[in-house]
Formats: sequence, C-alpha cells, structure tokens
Amino acid sequence: GVFVAELVKRDAKLRCVDPNPKRVGSVSAARYDGYKGATTARDYLKRGGTRADLRNDLEKHFVFLVDDAGDDVPHEAGAAAGAAGDDAAAKKKSARPVAGDTDDSPGDFSSDPGPETTA
Repeated sequence: GVFVAELVKRDAKLRCVDPNPKRVGSVSAARYDGYKGATTARDYLKRGGTRADLRNDLEKHFVFLVDDAGDDVPHEAGAAAGAAGDDAAAKKKSARPVAGDTDDSPGDFSSDPGPETTA
C-alpha cells in the first residue's frame, strides 16, 4: 500500500518487538527472526521482511514506528504524520460488515412498530 511505500521511501525508523511474537516454527516466525533487529524500513526489507510483512506487523503492533527521540509512535499517528495513507484500503476496510452482520440479515427493527394498519 501507499503507507508502506512511503515508509520505505523515507526510510522510517522502526522497532521490532522482541521476543518474536509469531507462531513458533512458522515460516513467518523464521522471517521475523531475520528482520527483528532492523532499525529502519529499508533495513527491514534488506533483512528479509516483505512489504506485506511490514504492513501486517504494524497493524498487529509487532513493529512500531519510532520518532527522532527514539520513542514509539502509534501506528495511526505515524500514518498521519508520514503519509497520506492508503485511501483505497481505508475505503475497502470501512465497507466490511460488522461482526455478526450478514448481507441477508434484515437488521434489528424490534423498536420499529412497523406500518400502521387501520381496522
């Protein structure tokens, strides 16, 4: 997405959570072990992480953006400060149904008395 591309372009500072938070023995855990020492977005990619890994790790708070003082920056604040964000992804995400809501569900109209009828 646009956000990750912008992080790589400006070689944003970051910090990876240690110990490895990925499922033991998984392919992603092996990759994480390779890049968990990265301190910038480009370093992350050089150490074997992918752009998809970076996006996922930021969303799951396995990786944090770091400001010039060395403090963690919340993912949302980093997106606002560092890039315009991925508008298409935001639109797609906002269009997702709420948990438990399905397309064939008529919704809860229990407080709606329905159409008035005359006798």
